[in-house]
Amino acid sequence: MKILVVEDDIVTLKALEYRLKLEGFEVIVAKDGRHGKKLIQTKKPDIIISDILMPHTNGIELLSMVRHEMKLDVPFIIITALGQKSNMDKAIEIGATDYVVKPLDTNELISKIKEYEILKNGSNE
Repeated sequence: MKILVVEDDIVTLKALEYRLKLEGFEVIVAKDGRHGKKLIQTKKPDIIISDILMPHTNGIELLSMVRHEMKLDVPFIIITALGQKSNMDKAIEIGATDYVVKPLDTNELISKIKEYEILKNGSNE
């Protein structure tokens, strides 16, 4: 399963990349939504995980592009900080599949990813 992680905080990005690779996932990373959009078009990830607050193109804008411009139904998990409830609500309204709250519980995130992996594999059988 190919996962795109879009996160501007390099420490969080590298930690997620490392942990997801340990779980056996193929991981692609982007430092902002603009780069993330390019990778979505070229790499065709199975799941997108994106922070909301980023430079250039934020996570809400990226989600909107994925759902409305690209017309993709790929699972999209938003990373949000506590206190960003209005952003999270907006993301769900636009079409985010799920969300995780910072500080990240990587076990919770991996559990969500594995649920989508099971659903994807189940629909391919």
